[in-house]
Amino acid sequence: MAAPLDDKTRAIIKACVPALEAHGLTITTEMYRRLLSNPDIRDLFNISHQKDGEQPKSLNQKAV
Repeated sequence: MAAPLDDKTRAIIKACVPALEAHGLTITTEMYRRLLSNPDIRDLFNISHQKDGEQPKSLNQKAV
């Protein structure tokens, strides 16, 4: 089982929340653009989800 996050890591994550709320879709869209430029990584993803924009949106969903 993975170790719990330490206080420093929690603080970094909490500090990133406002940027993710404001720019999450832009961040995930760019992340996937960069990841998928590598053919070895691209083969691990369903490219149809990239074309319709669903993959970046799925990472940008807020937890319920």
